[in-house]
Amino acid sequence: MSYPMLRNVLDPNCQTAVYLALQPQHYPLAIQQLKTQGLLQPDTEIFAEKPLAINGVEGENLLSFLEELKIKKLNLVESFNLKETISNVIAFRASTPFESLLNADNVKEIRIYALEQITVPSERVSFLDRVGSQLTDMISHLLAMTTPLLLKLPENLDVSNLREGKEEAAQALQVIDSEKTIWGQYLGYPTPTTSTFTAFTLECKNPRWEGVKIKVVTGKGLPQKYCGMEVIFDEQSQIKSLFGDIKAPRLVFRHYPNEGITFHFHVKRPGAGMELVPAKLEFTYENTFKQVNQPAYLRLLSDILAGDKSSFASPIEALQALRIADTLQKDCVPSSFVKYDIGTYPEAAKDWLPFEVAWL
Repeated sequence: MSYPMLRNVLDPNCQTAVYLALQPQHYPLAIQQLKTQGLLQPDTEIFAEKPLAINGVEGENLLSFLEELKIKKLNLVESFNLKETISNVIAFRASTPFESLLNADNVKEIRIYALEQITVPSERVSFLDRVGSQLTDMISHLLAMTTPLLLKLPENLDVSNLREGKEEAAQALQVIDSEKTIWGQYLGYPTPTTSTFTAFTLECKNPRWEGVKIKVVTGKGLPQKYCGMEVIFDEQSQIKSLFGDIKAPRLVFRHYPNEGITFHFHVKRPGAGMELVPAKLEFTYENTFKQVNQPAYLRLLSDILAGDKSSFASPIEALQALRIADTLQKDCVPSSFVKYDIGTYPEAAKDWLPFEVAWL
């Protein structure tokens, strides 16, 4: 169907929303044609699948182009934002005493995971080869998990305030320890210069979080799928002195498997003495609501029709994700890739393992 034909079948008196799922290079022309053909009104919301661009320069060019067209209502479809646990990070912070502990004074480290068991689908190989890494494909997922934890909670939790907070948190993120970044490729991937695994470190350069390392791991062809976020608290000094090296308390926002929130800590074993053993407090959607997430695109379309933009990212967040990927990519040397068998975890990244996962 051509743009004029589309214009003719739409009721001009109805409010419309535009949903675009295109290769990055096609977005400027498609949006320009929609504008030229009168299909974008001042109140039209545009929802676009990521990535909007393949690098930061192209992302900046797209934003400048949108400004020239006076298009301000662009929303990035980010499937991780459709996960209930992402939304619940905000609710959890706003409704529990943990909010007063989520800062650099009490948190030792944050870890973000987007690990996949599947290998790269054949239809995605050419795209990943063009951008050089599956990181570019996943970086917006990773920031979508991170910013709800890092943002300053506004007094009013409406969509515009939360979006502004996420944008500020995203823009404060910087790559650190770049020389320690781990790049890997599973054996059998067809192109030697494309990585399928990345482990890197960020820091949020604001007073609340400065000094806390944010370790991020993403990859394909791994032993099992695991997506989530760990907040690792500082151990109390008296615990260290009495019991030595035990695992620090951890707050886990788990998106897959068994979506929910878990706090890992230690309790005294019954009986005489003071032996500490691991324990946990846990909430899961399956146990509490007897259901899990709606299918992502059912939720996507429901939110668009309801006018709920809380699960969509802004172009500013998308651009910052691309900038971070660019910073990492410029130091990526294919000859240094760590090779790993499909179904295994790269040996060089063993210190980055998720706390809740027992790897095969």
